[in-house]
Amino acid sequence: KALIEKIKAADNDVLSKYEKQQKINNVYNSYLNLMPQAEQDELYDNVEELFEAKMKELEYLEYTVINRISVSNGEIEVQGNGKVPGHIISQFSMDENADTFRIATTLSQRWSSFGKLQTESTNNVYALNKNMEITGRLEGLAEGEQIYSTRFIGDRLYMVTFRQVDPFFVIDLSNPSSIKELGKLKIPGYSDYLHPYDYFNSSSKI
Repeated sequence: KALIEKIKAADNDVLSKYEKQQKINNVYNSYLNLMPQAEQDELYDNVEELFEAKMKELEYLEYTVINRISVSNGEIEVQGNGKVPGHIISQFSMDENADTFRIATTLSQRWSSFGKLQTESTNNVYALNKNMEITGRLEGLAEGEQIYSTRFIGDRLYMVTFRQVDPFFVIDLSNPSSIKELGKLKIPGYSDYLHPYDYFNSSSKI
């Protein structure tokens, strides 16, 4: 403990935050390796119990924070902020339609240091009002996969997730308080970009 405290107290110009963490990990692992196996097993069990208790206390470990900002006549004002579980992949993961903000996120896989506790990644879609309050949600899509591409078009969200096969989802956003999965299709490979294509536009001749 004394050695770890010395490492933490070192000037950041001497040791960066990353270097400190690496050195602390080395000290910790060296200490573990000197312990009898029975004591190591007991320590691992205690850590797992603490981790499980923390997971029950914290519903999510990652959030995307959203700020609604007004820019008018050179004045910038924050008009609302909120958050949703998970992370986004790009600007195409977000969309505004009328007074509703829509966003698609991936909640990363979680596991403990010793691998006894583990949860799979999931994908979610949220609708928020002007105050950045969640008004609708669709959660738990494509467990074990992550979002690779999304495209909002009107009242629809087209979304691709990937792990080994490439599921393509169509999601109904016409009622922000009741988001629904309309269908999905599994195809080989993956897509990291979706582009809208209007075949039946006004100038088309069939």
